Amino acid sequence: MNLIERDTIKSINQNISIILTTPKGSDPHRPLFGSNLWQFIDKPLTAITKGRLKKEIVDAISLWEPRVEVQEINLKKEYSSLKVTIKYRIKDTEEINTEEITV
Repeated sequence: MNLIERDTIKSINQNISIILTTPKGSDPHRPLFGSNLWQFIDKPLTAITKGRLKKEIVDAISLWEPRVEVQEINLKKEYSSLKVTIKYRIKDTEEINTEEITV
């Protein structure tokens, strides 16, 4: 793996983290930027909630990070936070990576 690839992965991971931890409407110049994951923090992790969370994550990443395609999402409730593990494929290189975010 060369320096450019590491920088790309670092950039993608940082973007995914920013996208998922920024509430929609909080950026006045881009009111649709971000996600609504914060709305699910106090909800039980039922099958319905998991489905809604996964859809929110895929929609937000697809819109704001076009370099990747989400492959898999794992969700885990930890006390008052939500741990999200995202497996994604970089479209240009076909490389598979994982990013973990706590919301």
